[in-house]
Amino acid sequence: MRDFANNGHSSLLDPIWRLLDTGLATAQNRLELFSVEAREEKIRIFQIILLVSALIVLGTLAVALATFAIAMVVWQGGALIVLPCVIAVYAIGAGMAWRALRARLNGESPFAASAEELRKDRECIRH
Repeated sequence: MRDFANNGHSSLLDPIWRLLDTGLATAQNRLELFSVEAREEKIRIFQIILLVSALIVLGTLAVALATFAIAMVVWQGGALIVLPCVIAVYAIGAGMAWRALRARLNGESPFAASAEELRKDRECIRH
């Protein structure tokens, strides 16, 4: 980088160097912001994959246990209170995973901060 301090003489190219330095600093800032947002997006995608996995496993367990409970009740004619409780727990877990997944998918759009900063940059250039 060039030293822009006044060392007794100024060059005709100093304004160009300052403009170039400002442009590079702005580009570096935006690149760092993009990098942070990319990491956040990677974490968001990993969370979504985990929630989908939980939804699939818990939903499958709820359906399997519901089928088993119905088969046991119809076959023996006895009251099995434990199986409906377990089914309810798995179903509630699946419902919570579904709500969390929907919340993550409907959340903030990816790279919103970078887009906003670029929008501000364009506004500054126009005025």
